[in-house]
Amino acid sequence: MLLNIFFFIKSILSEQQIDKCPFADSIKSFSGDKLQLTPTTISKDHFCHINTFFDVSFESDPHSKIQITKIPDQLFYDCMINILSLSEEITTIGISSFYNCKINTINFHPKSKLREIRNNAFMHCTLPDSITLPDGITFIGNSTFKECHSLASINLPNSVTYIGNSAFEVCHSLASIIIPNGVTFIGNSTFKECRSLASINLPNSITYIDDFAFYRCFSLASIIIPNGVIFIGNSTFKECHLLVSINIPNSVTSIGSSCFSACFLSSIILSENIKSIGANAFYNCYSLKSITVNSGNSNYKSVDGVLFNKNGSKLIFYPQYKKEITYKIPDGVRTINNSAFYECKSLKSIIIPESVISISSGSFLKCNKLKSITVSSDNLNYKSVDGVLFNKNGSKLIIYPPDKKETTYKIPDGVRTINNSAFYE
Repeated sequence: MLLNIFFFIKSILSEQQIDKCPFADSIKSFSGDKLQLTPTTISKDHFCHINTFFDVSFESDPHSKIQITKIPDQLFYDCMINILSLSEEITTIGISSFYNCKINTINFHPKSKLREIRNNAFMHCTLPDSITLPDGITFIGNSTFKECHSLASINLPNSVTYIGNSAFEVCHSLASIIIPNGVTFIGNSTFKECRSLASINLPNSITYIDDFAFYRCFSLASIIIPNGVIFIGNSTFKECHLLVSINIPNSVTSIGSSCFSACFLSSIILSENIKSIGANAFYNCYSLKSITVNSGNSNYKSVDGVLFNKNGSKLIFYPQYKKEITYKIPDGVRTINNSAFYECKSLKSIIIPESVISISSGSFLKCNKLKSITVSSDNLNYKSVDGVLFNKNGSKLIIYPPDKKETTYKIPDGVRTINNSAFYE
């Protein structure tokens, strides 16, 4: 690819070193601290592992009709760039163009025609703590700024319509960002582990928030999900420990697995439009006291703050911080979901009706105050003996309550199987 390029590289190479470069024939002149490269095919030339600061300038050539429009893929790798100056004509920064570089200053031309920053372009770079991208950019690719730990703020122009997966993943210093109106989705892991991210504005154009989008954003205390979002993915807000409240708009129809796991939400309100809730969506929400479902929802309902499917045959989730010490599972429940009562802080006893036919092995896991489980004598599938849960014929010991106080327990004759985690505390 023929490009008119002028690189100004200061204080790094001797004339003897230049003679050994694969692009040595392109050198027009070299004097003192300046290296100037003439128009050349550089598709095979790369600058790697230069550990002394130098300046890089992409400039127009007034004597040529051909101008630089794209910075080639992987042009710089693991270099130390003091000042990076981009000319007006550059429209594209290529894939991994500056991967793992340290860049002190980035200068965009006032009339920049830059439109695309492609995948990994600045991945794992040490960048200035603040960057303002020029108007006109529409595309920010996958992992573009991933692992740029020093980046504390970035101003995105209103022209941006696409932000790729993992674009800002593990930008540990990024504290706030405004997403332009026109972006329609937040991709997979876009802000994953942005541990300083405390504020983000999502535009009304967003319809889709993908898996892990805000996973482990430890400083995120609040976020407004726009009315128009229909999908919130798996683990989207998982381990956002400061997130204590959230409004799920009526437009949302699907909440992914572990979506709000390990948040400190105190209550959740689900609209009539929710059609699917993934496994463990509210798992480890240690402050959660109640889940409320709109009565018009055709898939789910809540009874006394507990989440069920619509006909009440499946108990899906019992809030962990619900204060009752005894809970009687309603008649009609046939299935108790895996982790339905996981780490419930207050429960001391549970009463199981005759209708229950399926209890998952992890249904009562880590209920550390649980002293007894009582099963209706009419239940055809389960029974309890001295507060311990068995299958009906007594051949399987399913759960021994963690807070049962006996110092010695003799497993009854006839038991052939001891369930995995039966004695888990």
